[in-house]
Amino acid sequence: MTTPFKDNYGFGLVVRTVDGHKLITHGGGIEDFNTSLNYYPDPADARLTVIVLGNLNGGTSDQIASSLGKVALGQTVVLPSERKAVTLSPETLSRYVGTYRMTDAPLDNVVAIKDGHLTTKLGNQPELELFPESETKFFLQAQPITITFVRNAAGAVSHLLLVQGGTETRAAKVK
Repeated sequence: MTTPFKDNYGFGLVVRTVDGHKLITHGGGIEDFNTSLNYYPDPADARLTVIVLGNLNGGTSDQIASSLGKVALGQTVVLPSERKAVTLSPETLSRYVGTYRMTDAPLDNVVAIKDGHLTTKLGNQPELELFPESETKFFLQAQPITITFVRNAAGAVSHLLLVQGGTETRAAKVK
């Protein structure tokens, strides 16, 4: 059950390493209810288990479980309200505009400029504003999600890395 065979997936469980800690996790939900279970099996991590039950739609339970795990393991948690945005030129923002195809799901992430700000829209989800933390790293204000744009050797943006709840997802630029 805990031996990953494809894309860190075991038998109903995701097995991966996050910040140097082995993590076995499972989440799920139905309308107006969701759950997250994070188990850190290594004795050095005190075989920590974090379970979060929520009555909100979306990834809130996963985000809370990830943050609680970090706190229990002595790591730093940066809250979205603690992040500070920097100002970037319109030319810099325009480098990131395009469609990015997620590698682990058949979804496109469309990055655009609206009212002088970079926005992201994943699949059918609402469009959200991205706030620059550096020239290549952006964050969402309401959720602990970061997007880092990666350039190839020629300097062109080749893909982005989306990090949410300790999981990093790659999306190649297709347009």
